[in-house]
Order: sequence, then structure tokens, then C-alpha cells
Amino acid sequence: MISWHYTTGDKYELIKKSGLLLPADIGVSAPERPILWFSTHPKFEPTAMKPLHGAQGFIRMLTLEELREKAGGLVRFRCPVSRLKFGESLRKEAKMKSKVWRGLAKAAEKVNASQSDWWGHVGTMEIAELTVEVMSNRMRWLPEDV
Repeated sequence: MISWHYTTGDKYELIKKSGLLLPADIGVSAPERPILWFSTHPKFEPTAMKPLHGAQGFIRMLTLEELREKAGGLVRFRCPVSRLKFGESLRKEAKMKSKVWRGLAKAAEKVNASQSDWWGHVGTMEIAELTVEVMSNRMRWLPEDV
């Protein structure tokens, strides 16, 4: 089975420069360890979508096409799930409290995401080990070289 780390084209430029995918560390405090998130969702992980903000604050979530246009494109990194952790095994490796894990799952439900799609790696990952795909103007995933 294959999983994907989804990101934007703007962030991809920074990722290419460093050569590394970095785990998400926002809201993570010791002893918890940050997770580099992957998803088996075939199109785009719903929790990776971005909001549209206006003068009054949050308006709505961007559509996939809007996100692609506003974020310099969409990119995903392919990784076999055999290299990743899932569910309770991932939670324990990251030293994440059960309460936090349940909170992530509850928040995911609000955006029609499924915790059963979530895989992860604790630590960084070199992008040279992964396959890269970009989303075309026709909203299809294509190998980066095409």
C-alpha cells in the first residue's frame, strides 16, 4: 500500500532546498515528538486543506483547485506504508497522549477526513528516497518530470 505526504508548491521549493521533509511540530511539546504525516487518501488529505481568510477572519475552506492556484501548485511525496507507523503504534512512538490523538480524530471528522488514512514517521525523511508527483492543471497527479 502507498501513502502520500501532501504539500503545496510554495513549500515544495523550501523542501527541495533542504532535501528533507520535516515533521509537523506546531502544538507539540516535550516529551511528545513531532510526526511527519502521510495519508493513503488518493486525491488530497482533507486535513491538509487550507482556509480562506477575509477581513472578518475565517470564511471557508479552499477547494482543491483554489488551493493549487493560490499555493503555487500541489505536490505529494510517495512512500510505502511499510516504512511508516499507523494508529496506536504511531501515537506511542510519538509519545502523544491519547487525549490529543482523540482530539485530532474528532477535528478530522469535521473536514471529512478519516483517521484510517493516517500514517506517519517520527523524525525527518530525505526526499531523495521518495517519488514526487505534482498536480496538473487538469487536477491529475503526474510524476514531477512530466
